[in-house]
Amino acid sequence: MSYLDALIVSTEISESGRVERAPDGREVHQEQIVFTPEGIGWLREGYLCIRCLADLHHVGAFPKECPCCGFPVAELQILKFNRDFGGDTWLGPRTTMSEELARLTDMYIPGQGA
Repeated sequence: MSYLDALIVSTEISESGRVERAPDGREVHQEQIVFTPEGIGWLREGYLCIRCLADLHHVGAFPKECPCCGFPVAELQILKFNRDFGGDTWLGPRTTMSEELARLTDMYIPGQGA
């Protein structure tokens, strides 16, 4: 089990999402990553590299650069986070259990099978 299992809910690469140009000119489709509240905290506090998702606890918050990918964490992490963060995403049902039960009860037609 990786430390990322506690920080990430899901990932998805979308052709309609953000596209960045790599230094060699290639277009790179950015992954949409849904983080747990703890993962968002690690990013905001500078303990998770926003580019490669490396754990930065061993080097301290907001190091000059990420030891894994060289990203300038101290200089750009907050800017990139503020640019890319899409806000909170609700991942559960849109109704309460009692609302759903009432809806299903209203749909029930006596005498008809399931």
